[in-house]
This record gives sequence, C-alpha cells and structure tokens, in this order.
Amino acid sequence: MARFWLSVAVMLSLAACADKPRRAPIAERQIGRPAVPPSPDSVFRPAGNYQVRSGDTLFKIAFEHDLDYRELARINGLDDACLIHPGQRLQVPGKAAGVRTAPLASVPERIDAHPLPRPGAGAAVVVTPPGVVSASAVERWVWPARGRIIVDFDPAKGRKGLDIAGMRDAPVKAVAKGTVVYAGSALRGYGKLTIIQHGPSLLSAYGHQSSLRVAEGQNVLAGEVIGGMGDTDTDQVKLHFEVREFGKPVDPRFFLPRQFRSEYGPG
Repeated sequence: MARFWLSVAVMLSLAACADKPRRAPIAERQIGRPAVPPSPDSVFRPAGNYQVRSGDTLFKIAFEHDLDYRELARINGLDDACLIHPGQRLQVPGKAAGVRTAPLASVPERIDAHPLPRPGAGAAVVVTPPGVVSASAVERWVWPARGRIIVDFDPAKGRKGLDIAGMRDAPVKAVAKGTVVYAGSALRGYGKLTIIQHGPSLLSAYGHQSSLRVAEGQNVLAGEVIGGMGDTDTDQVKLHFEVREFGKPVDPRFFLPRQFRSEYGPG
C-alpha cells in the first residue's frame, strides 16, 4: 500500500511539472553560432552523466537525448521533476548517432485534405488519468508553416522531422493547442527553438526560427503564431519541425492534414 501511494505522489509531481516547466537558475551567457551548423540528427551522445547548466529544464534535457521527461525523472529518482539546479548530474542513456544527409529536392504533393490515421490505430487504447486529454485525441492539427518540404521524415537516415524551406520571418504556427515547455536557443543544431507539449505523450518542436514570440508556460492554440521562419544554426531559411511521442521522433505526417500548401507567404 505504501508503494502505491508513493507512485501516486510521483505521478502528481510529474503532472505539475508539465503544467509549468521550471528552469535551473539563469546565468548570463553568450551562445555562439558554430562555423558549420551541425545537423540536429548528427550528434552522438554516449551513455553517462549530463551536468545541468544554467537555464536548463527537464524538458530540454529530455528532448536533447530523445527521452520522455518522465523517464528521465524516473531514471534519476526525481520526486520533484521540476526541480533541477546548475551543477547537478543526471544519468542519461546513450543516443545513437544519426546520418547527416543532403536536403531532398522534392515537390510537395497536392491531395485532398483527409487526415491520415493516428499511429497505433486499432491497437490497445492507452488509458489516461481523469481530467487529462490524450494528445492523440487532439481534434485539429494544422501545418506549422508554408513553404517547400526539402527534407522528409526518414529515421533510417537519421531524419527526425520535416525541413520546410520558406521566406524569412514567415509565420511559424503551433500545430495544435498545448503548452510551451521550452523556448530558447541552448540546443545545439536547432537554433531558436520552441517545444510545445500536447497532452501527456506528444511534443512538437520548431527549430531555426528567426524570433520566438511565446514564453515557457504559455498556453497556445492551433494556428497561433509562435515565431518566424529563420536560419539560426543552419545554412538556409527553413523550419525544422519534429513531433515526439513519449520522447521518440515520429512521422509528423501522421498528425498533420494531408493537404500542404507550397506557396510562400503568410497563410
């Protein structure tokens, strides 16, 4: 019985963290732009320890290591998943190296706007706690930007999301309602990055932005402008867009409408 109540306490602590991400205390620092921008998929991290830095959040650290934040908290025995501090060492499992590839010169399809089935359709239903809306049940998803898809999702080649080329400062939009759990530029290879949590299992990420227009802890709606398309930490103006389920990259097209507008400009 004591173990049961301890498990309940840990779950409530993690839920509280999801509502309001807390950073380690921030110290002033300059983040330089690398001479050759690395691909987000090309960084290899061996298993070991991660030392918490100023401004880190558990969401940011988990995202960087392809983990669910709750798993990272469990591995490190964090009863208060929100509370981390500079200098603290966290155990992290290994991260496989991805393959850097040249952008694809593909032309986006124009097809009817019928949504693709969600991943795991027909499989066992995941039961969520009362009052918590499952992310897979989000009714309305929209494309995060207008432009041209130059890199598609291909995990076999280390491509964790979509790259959409477009015009500088073109609107970047939240694909679904959710809560901003990270907004910053501390993840190498992603430039100015926004991460939004959609329910208990899904995150969406928006990299290389020219500007960030939302703050951590802010609630956003589907289609709400969260930033502008840019080229921070990359070699051309584009949006790098990812969807993570339980910390792992999944094909964004499973969640987005099938119709994609290729014209540049606001939409």
